[in-house]
Amino acid sequence: MLRADPLSNVLYIDLSKKHYRTEKREDIFEKYIGGTGAAIQILHEECPQGCDALSQENPIILAVGPLTALFPLASKTVAMFKSPLTGNLGESHCGGRSAVAIRLAGYGAIVIKGGE
Repeated sequence: MLRADPLSNVLYIDLSKKHYRTEKREDIFEKYIGGTGAAIQILHEECPQGCDALSQENPIILAVGPLTALFPLASKTVAMFKSPLTGNLGESHCGGRSAVAIRLAGYGAIVIKGGE
């Protein structure tokens, strides 16, 4: 029996409400290839129009690509957010084990917002 690919799972964490939920988002991971495309789409959905980049409403999205943990050395995590510097798209990439850890935990993306 084939197990569903965890890449389509998105973990939403709200630090203000101390609440989390998981959603199946095959629509995003089938339409947008790679963590960058998926993260941009999620940011578009989750960041309110006119949101202050330093506010609790500005989410940080961590996403991984489709080859993460499947192909050696394919291990990049992308972070997407509204940039406090430009007020537009902010993006950062990192290598290492974070992408593998996210995917092996059962997620393709993590959305973090809120705080105190």
